[in-house]
Amino acid sequence: MRLVRDAPPFVPLVWWDWDTFSPYASRPTIDRWELLPDGSSLVVAAAGSLDDLPSVASNLPAATAKPQFDLAIRRYNQACARSSPEDQLIDCWIALEALFLPEKDELSYRASIRIARFVGQDPPERENLRKAIRDSYDLRSALVHGATPNFKKSSFENLSGAVDSTRDVLRRSLLRLLDTKSWNSAWVAEIDASLFGT
Repeated sequence: MRLVRDAPPFVPLVWWDWDTFSPYASRPTIDRWELLPDGSSLVVAAAGSLDDLPSVASNLPAATAKPQFDLAIRRYNQACARSSPEDQLIDCWIALEALFLPEKDELSYRASIRIARFVGQDPPERENLRKAIRDSYDLRSALVHGATPNFKKSSFENLSGAVDSTRDVLRRSLLRLLDTKSWNSAWVAEIDASLFGT
């Protein structure tokens, strides 16, 4: 459900607000009760549509039969459940690498152009995505090699911004793969071909 609606799973709640001037209930309120990773709960206002849930749910079993897609889904869920932004970013990148980087060289360059081409709707969005993906990958590299992330040359002000952006790109990638049933083909080769018009 996190794929369709970028929020934790929830239990819907309906209750009546009491009018302060009357002993009777005035209107129903529909909110959600979120289950947090630490087992506690939080009630927040509901938002978002679940219209795509049946389509995603029907395509998910066939997609997760592919090892790289299964890994990506698991790491996306783990990233959503972790409290550490460093671990969230690393999980997102494990998932993105499983989907878009079967090779082991020029990873930052290949990831940024492939993901931007696959997820972006038009050239300006693709260019913005390419830069954000490159910067996110650089932050990820700093983290996994024990260095302190440098935000001076980054398009992100902090690690939380990088995590939110990267998780959103991963979510959009997974949804697009599920929607187009691209897991049945060599989607990386198709993205590369589309980059060069072949």
